[in-house]
Amino acid sequence: MDIRAFEQRFTRGAKALTAGRPEVAAGLLREALDMWHGPPAPEIDVETVRCERRRLNAMHLTAFELCVEAELRLGLHNWVIPELERLVEAHPFRESLWEMLLWAPAGRGRRAEALAAYRRMRDILSTELGIEPADYLRRQHQEMLRGAPL
Repeated sequence: MDIRAFEQRFTRGAKALTAGRPEVAAGLLREALDMWHGPPAPEIDVETVRCERRRLNAMHLTAFELCVEAELRLGLHNWVIPELERLVEAHPFRESLWEMLLWAPAGRGRRAEALAAYRRMRDILSTELGIEPADYLRRQHQEMLRGAPL
């Protein structure tokens, strides 16, 4: 993997999303994600390399989040749901992923699926960590229950 090219596309994609250009962001972030072939240098067990590997793994996950956000803004709700399902399975405590998984089906009028995802998230957080979802997710859940426009 060309780390520099990955980082450049990630940075440009993040900036495009912030600038309100989700189509550009999605393209750049997908390019970055397509470059990823697993954590760099897994055979090297030196602290400096482990730190760099953690940094790049975090950037990789953030690239997924930003790419999915861009694709949601483009209306590709059905496209991103399977990817979000895989991501929450791999990172069940990352509430930002759950937030998108709640909005993706709700944005297509599939409120029941969104509510089921919320219950699943709440059960995981409660069982595994003994906590409730963040306030913003509870508010989002309440809005869905009230039938607020999505």
